[in-house]
Amino acid sequence: MNPESELEESSLSGPITSGKRTVAVQIYRLASEAEWTLEISDEYNNSTVLASTFITESAALVEAKKA
Repeated sequence: MNPESELEESSLSGPITSGKRTVAVQIYRLASEAEWTLEISDEYNNSTVLASTFITESAALVEAKKA
């Protein structure tokens, strides 16, 4: 695999539960990129990748908690 296309997953990725709903949060970036991408998957495996990127992993996690 090309090192430029390798994904780096944030240690902040994981499940978030609010009330009775749990979603899977994935925060990742290409190894060659500076900004992070946020993907949220619900209990039915419906996945949403946010169009905007985040400068820090923490900023992505804050946005995930808002969603």
